[in-house]
Amino acid sequence: MLSAGAVTAYAIDLWAGSVCLMDAEMCGVAPTADIRVLLQLFHHANGRSYGGFPDVAAFWADGTISLRELKLHRKDRLGDKQHRAADVLRNLIGSNLDLRLISWGHDFVT
Repeated sequence: MLSAGAVTAYAIDLWAGSVCLMDAEMCGVAPTADIRVLLQLFHHANGRSYGGFPDVAAFWADGTISLRELKLHRKDRLGDKQHRAADVLRNLIGSNLDLRLISWGHDFVT
């Protein structure tokens, strides 16, 4: 998304209540105000949980926030946490939200 013009973009990994942010090179980075505020608002609105927050976030100069949930094709499915998170994010961000599911990978023939 950075190559398409996003101001900032992050890969996000969540586990045990912790948040790890990575840049396009998958190196850990400190949060800038845009992602820090979004995560704080989401955490509060989602019952003090980061559960279901998408895997990738990008912030654009026009105010659009792009969020992507990544799933391995035919192996990984959206769950209740992701559906609840999508509702929370729609309420928080409104018309500036660009939320999409990315299904990646393919079946190997052996």
